[in-house]
Amino acid sequence: MMVEPILESSQPLAVAMDSMNGSGRRFCLVTHENRIVGVISDGDLRRYLRAGGSVNDRAEKAMVTEFFWLTPESEPQDVHKALRQYTFVPILDSYGGLVYVATHERPHRIPLAEPFMDHSEETRLMECFQSGWISSRSPFVKEFEEGFAAYVGANDGLCVSNGTVAIELALRALGIGPNDEVIVPDLTFGATANAVLNVGATPRLADITDDDWGIDPSQLDNCLTPRTRAVIVVHLYGAPARLNDIRKWCDSHELKLIEDCAEAIGSRIDGRHVGTVGDAGTFSFFANKTITTGEGGFVTFRSGEHTEVAKLIRDHGLSAGSGEHYWHEVQGGNLRMTGLQAAIGLAQLEKIRDITDAKRRLASQFSELLPKDSPLTIRGDLRNDVNSHWLIVGEMSDGFSKKRLELQQHLGMLGIETRLGFQPLHRMPAFA
Repeated sequence: MMVEPILESSQPLAVAMDSMNGSGRRFCLVTHENRIVGVISDGDLRRYLRAGGSVNDRAEKAMVTEFFWLTPESEPQDVHKALRQYTFVPILDSYGGLVYVATHERPHRIPLAEPFMDHSEETRLMECFQSGWISSRSPFVKEFEEGFAAYVGANDGLCVSNGTVAIELALRALGIGPNDEVIVPDLTFGATANAVLNVGATPRLADITDDDWGIDPSQLDNCLTPRTRAVIVVHLYGAPARLNDIRKWCDSHELKLIEDCAEAIGSRIDGRHVGTVGDAGTFSFFANKTITTGEGGFVTFRSGEHTEVAKLIRDHGLSAGSGEHYWHEVQGGNLRMTGLQAAIGLAQLEKIRDITDAKRRLASQFSELLPKDSPLTIRGDLRNDVNSHWLIVGEMSDGFSKKRLELQQHLGMLGIETRLGFQPLHRMPAFA
């Protein structure tokens, strides 16, 4: 497989020449601070040298900064159209980072994640559409709620509009709000902390373990204050956190425990699906999640009383048992899922075990293919837990961490999309 040449803007043009000769390509991509800032074709290089330039000059001297590129969201037909005019088309993210290079030999990439859909989603969607029940009142929503709750082993559950809303709803139903503090892991997607802030509470950041990257139970005492009311455990990338230890700690301090399972559909702890051990469990059905409804989320509760409170909040606080129309029992909002989304979810549920089995199989194959002396290792199962491998995660050993970007660029050249892991929350202005 051919790899496109790439060099830093400060490197000499001699490196560009060697890269082109070694790859057989007639162009070179130029980077600065991991962004593509220019391109050099063999013609650009010849013209620069004829004009008196030297192969020892920096690449930035000869590069062309105005070049054609597309984004990962570009349609395949746009890529094909561009390749009629250009030899190659860089595909760049919003920061100018290289995702992959489209060429005539390789117009498409292997994506980081994509929904697994077939005709069954279309069939279910048309059933819902033709029934006329397309809103949150659709029986498809109730059917999906019952089906997903059964899959995870919960008594019941509620569909909501997205995964972040699921966390917010769990917090509100459990009585968490202004002046309260909630312990969250420092390493997680920002939605976990945003949900805490959105209900008026304050997140306190806990350090993580070296193995599962979830909250380190030994660090919880450092985060405890008189205002602490709950802990949110995140099963990051599908790896179950040390939930049993954290559950015991929460019980000893009379705190609520919420499981953020957005990335952990199919993950299990001692045979139990994650999201069923804590006081509440939340899930995401975003397009890149294990199963999807496009956007969407789900929340489960250990107590039926909390489920009923959440149901009120989710539906504008309207009470069906009041005997009055449009009677707002509590302050709420429209946090609901549509029937159209639920219809897609039902089709996804039919293949959920095939999807999770395939993810685990791929992770195992990646791990087996790596040489024993590789500085890259694939995370697997820990303890008696089952990692669902929402994403297949590789970790670089000590001394090689600075090579991550080089590896990412190399894979990008091969048309294999990767990304670096989440940044710790404490580094970002939003959570300062």
